[in-house]
Amino acid sequence: MKTILDPYLLLKNSLFLKSKEECALYTRQICTPHFKYIGGDLSLLPKYKELRAVYKNEENRPISNLLLFCGENGFNTIRCRLLVDPGKDLFVCQNMEYVVSFAKEIKSLGFEFFLVIHYSDQFADSSLQKKPFEWNDLLLDELQQKVYDYTCNVLTILKENDVSPDLIQIGNGLQNGFLWEDGFLHEDYSANNKEWTRFLLLLKSAEKAIRKVLNHQVNIIIGIDSLQDKERALEFFSRLMIGNIDFDTIGLSYRPYTDGNISGILDLIDNLLCLNGAKDILFTEVSIPYDSMGIPIGHREDLEFEPSIMGQKGALYNMISQIAHIPQVSGFIYWYPEETLVSEKNPFHLNYAGLFNNKSGQVMPAFSVFKLINRRCR
Repeated sequence: MKTILDPYLLLKNSLFLKSKEECALYTRQICTPHFKYIGGDLSLLPKYKELRAVYKNEENRPISNLLLFCGENGFNTIRCRLLVDPGKDLFVCQNMEYVVSFAKEIKSLGFEFFLVIHYSDQFADSSLQKKPFEWNDLLLDELQQKVYDYTCNVLTILKENDVSPDLIQIGNGLQNGFLWEDGFLHEDYSANNKEWTRFLLLLKSAEKAIRKVLNHQVNIIIGIDSLQDKERALEFFSRLMIGNIDFDTIGLSYRPYTDGNISGILDLIDNLLCLNGAKDILFTEVSIPYDSMGIPIGHREDLEFEPSIMGQKGALYNMISQIAHIPQVSGFIYWYPEETLVSEKNPFHLNYAGLFNNKSGQVMPAFSVFKLINRRCR
């Protein structure tokens, strides 16, 4: 005789829900016919698989193939970072061989492949953009050529392996520049226009290489990783337009504990669209904590949704609902959803914002929101 499971009781027992009403929150479909890209940055998934990480579905049963599970639950795009010459750190490990192998798996399952080239040996974001060690002594013109050659080589290898990316992000979190110190940007952009000249030269080297190898068959994204200073964010993209940088999509990150409630981001999006309505906007990194441990010390506490298991679901649902009304927003990518239980001695930094519980491995209620995204509605 088949046992009929009560999904509410199952969730209540495993995720400490308070009421049946709470379990039923955020279940309506969200109409997003203009969304092209819905997915996650799964850069660490191959490493998690090596370490026999635990992934469980809503019924507390093992998930045998996480990529398939993601596809079945609404993902159509997988993002992965590429580092120039990473060391042996488990988190910073995405070299060319790693990316080619993962890209083959991504493409074989029919996903859009989203590549982020960090132009660094280590993870790069707005707080740290170190040049690759072997590039340290290059003069500016030599560095421009190196960026061009490296980018051409990366994309040629991917093309020869039949895994050309569908989307490419140049660098990661570029509001303070990249390839420091040559491409560094001070906080006050107007203080030193020579910095912007150098930064744009390096950016154009990457952009020209991408167009040479893949032409216009790829979506080029340039993004920032903080929306705290909205005036500076607007000026950053204004200067890209003035500098005639050839790219297709504006990339924005969203983390409520730094960027505030999503309603406060809508004015920035309106201004960006006024600046150049021809560009799409993609949220390249969305991260919402399910525990207060996921909020760095010193960051805002006046959150619209508390950092809890159901708060994460509510915040994600609310964010998508808010941006669903903007035709130029082409979708969003969830950051590091694959974080989960590995062992008692987990070698990874615990983010407490993934889509699996890092203490049990069970899928979070927030994952169900992906299935509510309806791209065929009218």
